[in-house]
Amino acid sequence: MTYKHLTGRLIETQRSMIGDPAIRIARSIEGITVTDEGAVTAVDGDGYAVVAELADRYTDILGNAAQGRLVAAAEEFDGDVVLPPELGGPKNPDAVASPEPSAHAGAAGLTKADSAVRAASDGGTVAVPAGRSVAEDDADPSLSVSEPLTVDYTLASAIDTEDYAETDLGTVYLLPSAGDEWQAPIALTAAVVDAIATATGVPADRIPDPAAAIDQERLLATLNGEHGETVSFGVGDLTVTFHRSGSLAVHE
Repeated sequence: MTYKHLTGRLIETQRSMIGDPAIRIARSIEGITVTDEGAVTAVDGDGYAVVAELADRYTDILGNAAQGRLVAAAEEFDGDVVLPPELGGPKNPDAVASPEPSAHAGAAGLTKADSAVRAASDGGTVAVPAGRSVAEDDADPSLSVSEPLTVDYTLASAIDTEDYAETDLGTVYLLPSAGDEWQAPIALTAAVVDAIATATGVPADRIPDPAAAIDQERLLATLNGEHGETVSFGVGDLTVTFHRSGSLAVHE
């Protein structure tokens, strides 16, 4: 992973807190090119200095709460890039050898370290446009969230890379990563429904079936580490963003 990926992750971490102003703040930093959807297309110049300045800017504007989220999001990149002190890195970066670039590992067969807390998204994948997944009628609940919700999972299923279109999403399982005790895996679609129910307060049996809104091939490819870090889709008026590890976020 690169400073470009890290920059995208930092932007989306703050975007989940304050929305599109997080993108405008990032655009104020020289060297960052980011689309209206939050995808970072380029980080020019000294990537180390760019992410340090971005972290400083977010913290100056949003305070300590932002700093904690930024540091947590950057932890995944430790070992791939040298992190500045603003993101939990060493105070003397010159004493640290620059890590060699490495390819993304597939989501199946993740190590224990991969179950660490993840940010919702880094904008590394073009999001599937949000839209209603069921017919508009009076029976549909109004889905909205006061603040984004992130649920940490790791992928518990091996996914057949040659058969994405035919894979039954009900057979793809996620493993909760919270707590020290073992927890039962949960089907991917059920995890989405549970997260939306928790975020909105709407009973699970009134949540529209998310399977109809999912670009299945893109989602499964992302979980296998083939199409960037994240992918998003719409359920009602909400957006659900999956990280390649299996963690998911519900936001507007």
